[in-house]
Amino acid sequence: AVAFTPDGTRLLTGAGDDTLRAWDATTGKELWRVAASGKGVTALAVSPDGRTVAVGTWAGVVQLRDAVTGAVRLALGGHEENVTAVAFAPDGRWLASGSGDDTLRLWDAATGKESRAFEGGNDYDVTAVAFMPGDRRLVAGDGEGGLTVWDAETGESDAAIEGHRTTVTAVV
Repeated sequence: AVAFTPDGTRLLTGAGDDTLRAWDATTGKELWRVAASGKGVTALAVSPDGRTVAVGTWAGVVQLRDAVTGAVRLALGGHEENVTAVAFAPDGRWLASGSGDDTLRLWDAATGKESRAFEGGNDYDVTAVAFMPGDRRLVAGDGEGGLTVWDAETGESDAAIEGHRTTVTAVV
């Protein structure tokens, strides 16, 4: 998993070896390295202000970490299987996470409190997630090639998009 900070100065990477690392994006120098303590890093997203990194893990936990030091701020439980996707809303207010347990969850990014679990729509592992500009809607891709557009405030599905024959691996 890889993500740049919004200012482009740092690159954050996570791997199956359970490490989270920060790199100077210009020089390639490693700035810090921490153990993710989650059986491996599966997904990363940096908050719009560049201060927080969301780390999805094989253990089914989403960690909110300080993007400058790597220190854990919050650990968000709720998924029963590996977290496969994380994304911050454009204003940084919400964090969405998708999992191999077929769930899409919405969290308050400041407190770590779960705001909602989306039901229906994605019928298989939620493998990719992204917010649309304006914060209100998000889209989730799944392991069956489907995409579901959700209203983040109401939890209602706005649309189902079909066409891929296999796993949707990324939504940007």
